[in-house]
Amino acid sequence: MYKEKEEVLKDILQLNTPDIPWKIEVEGDAIIVNYKWMDAKFFSTTDITDEVRNYTYKITLNNDGTYTDLDQSTKKTVLFDILNGKIEITKSKSLGHEKKKFFKIGFGKKNDSDEQGIIEYKFDNEIIKKKIEDFLHGCGYRKI
Repeated sequence: MYKEKEEVLKDILQLNTPDIPWKIEVEGDAIIVNYKWMDAKFFSTTDITDEVRNYTYKITLNNDGTYTDLDQSTKKTVLFDILNGKIEITKSKSLGHEKKKFFKIGFGKKNDSDEQGIIEYKFDNEIIKKKIEDFLHGCGYRKI
C-alpha cells in the first residue's frame, strides 16, 4: 500500500534540513530538487574562469503509487583569456538519466563564500537520488 500523493508531496518538504546543501520544492505532482553545487572563479597564469554548475532532479508522482524521474545538469563558463584578450562564454545542458560524480580542485575563490586559495568541489548525484528515493520507497512508491 502507498501513501496518498498529496500527503507525500507535503511530507517530502521535511527533508529540507540545514545539513543538506540542496533545496526540495513541490510543483504540482512533481518533486523538484535543485542544487547549485559549483559557483567559483578559478585563476591561472593565462586566464580567469568563472564557472557555475547546477543539478536538478525531478520526480513526478503518479496516482498508482509509481513515479518517474529525470536528471538535468547545466553548466555556464565565462573564460577571460588574459594572453589573447578574449572572452569566451559557453553554456551546456544535459537531460536524461545519469549517474554523475565530479571532482574539481584549483586555485580560486568561491563566489558564495569568502573561501579562497586552493578550493575544491565534489558532486555525486546518487547521494541526492538515494535520499529522495529512500523516502518515496518508505511511502510505498516504486519507480517505473
